Amino acid sequence: MIFRAVRLTTKTFFGLLLIASVSLNIATVTISGVYTAVSSMASAAGLTTVAALSSPI
Repeated sequence: MIFRAVRLTTKTFFGLLLIASVSLNIATVTISGVYTAVSSMASAAGLTTVAALSSPI
């Protein structure tokens, strides 16, 4: 009986950990994409951005 509870708790914990990991990855990619888009628009408008200053070009 107690082993079933431990097994269920472990599965639940790892399931939540997987969901949190995927959510964090999606948020990181989204924020990175938004930053890149804003930086590109600012660059097209003639504004200098930090990304442009640190570019090795």
